[in-house]
Amino acid sequence: MGRVELIPLSRALATRLGIRMDAPFIGFAGVEHAPESRGKRSIVLDKKRVRVLGVGGLQWREGLCWLFLDGVLESNTSALVTVRAAKTMISKAWLMGERMVVVARDEAPRSKKLLTMLGFQQLPELPEFQGIEVWMLERWPPSPLSPLSPQPQQP
Repeated sequence: MGRVELIPLSRALATRLGIRMDAPFIGFAGVEHAPESRGKRSIVLDKKRVRVLGVGGLQWREGLCWLFLDGVLESNTSALVTVRAAKTMISKAWLMGERMVVVARDEAPRSKKLLTMLGFQQLPELPEFQGIEVWMLERWPPSPLSPLSPQPQQP
């Protein structure tokens, strides 16, 4: 295995990897310096061939801050690396003043366990997210906009 490095994720790199970035975002890509690598995740960066191990970041859409981790090569990435990347991005969200981060759970077998370990809670099914399992992590004190926080009773 070659040297692994974290680089900023540009819109051009995201597009090249087939990742939809049509809203404001910040993100990073984990790349391995591997001159012999070929395929979709193999790119030339600063005149050197690298293999993209995965990308992650925060994207703002529909008035919410969404955490994304995409294209993580399951066979080469431990849960620890995934958790560290998620915690780093959640910390960035808190520093930027966000009070809530949401994530759409994918079908990976370990994603539910990882989200629970990070402190996310599954949201009840919401009409605007039909067919998507949405999980939320709140900063204390909770946001009054949270679907999980108690709503004031109408008289």
